[in-house]
Amino acid sequence: MKTPNHLPIRKALAIIIVATGLSSCKTAYYPTSYNAPLLNKQGDAQVSGVISVGNNELQMAYALTDNIGLTFTGSFFAEDKELTINDQQVEITEHFTYFEGGLGYFGQIGNFGKFGFFGGAGSGRVPADFRNSFYDGNQTSLRNKVFIQPTIGFSSNFVDINGVLRFSGVNINKETNLFAEPGVVILMGYKNIKFYADAGLSIPYKTSGSLTWDHNFIVFGLGIQINFNVLNN
Repeated sequence: MKTPNHLPIRKALAIIIVATGLSSCKTAYYPTSYNAPLLNKQGDAQVSGVISVGNNELQMAYALTDNIGLTFTGSFFAEDKELTINDQQVEITEHFTYFEGGLGYFGQIGNFGKFGFFGGAGSGRVPADFRNSFYDGNQTSLRNKVFIQPTIGFSSNFVDINGVLRFSGVNINKETNLFAEPGVVILMGYKNIKFYADAGLSIPYKTSGSLTWDHNFIVFGLGIQINFNVLNN
């Protein structure tokens, strides 16, 4: 029996990056997929596993009350790369790690509409492959981020659609850049298990000026989401 792997998905994501010409050898910021929960009532919980561009993610959300929710996102990604050091080719593996938490307000619009407003912060580490700096594959740098994220969507038994406009402030290598990250999240399935897909853009709208690190413009992810209520409501 063959063990399942994520190679086809990885190839698809790699093709997207190459085809759009948006990847960079010094890319430090890969935006995470959208953790944009469609919660109904106290005790509702969502757990998602997502494979996205530059991230393998675990997303969680929980409704503390009928209107207040928590979110958590953890991300890890490893990428093989060749470096030229002292005129020799060296193969290394770069590691990207990131964790964030959020708090927000959610509610309903009529029978099917939903909205939310979440904000939060996170931190992690990225390879310190910056312009005008020595890098041998071992140096890392902190990646800190704050965000606000209004959402509005539609929910049914079979299909959920959530529009997101995330604003992120990202600090890496003592530089803070601001991004507008509009996108859409689509969930398809029934009741407790749904397939997850999202797509969006990460658009810089203010930079600190020196620009020693790059970012990826694409937000794209695929995964599975499990929904349940821990209070059995």
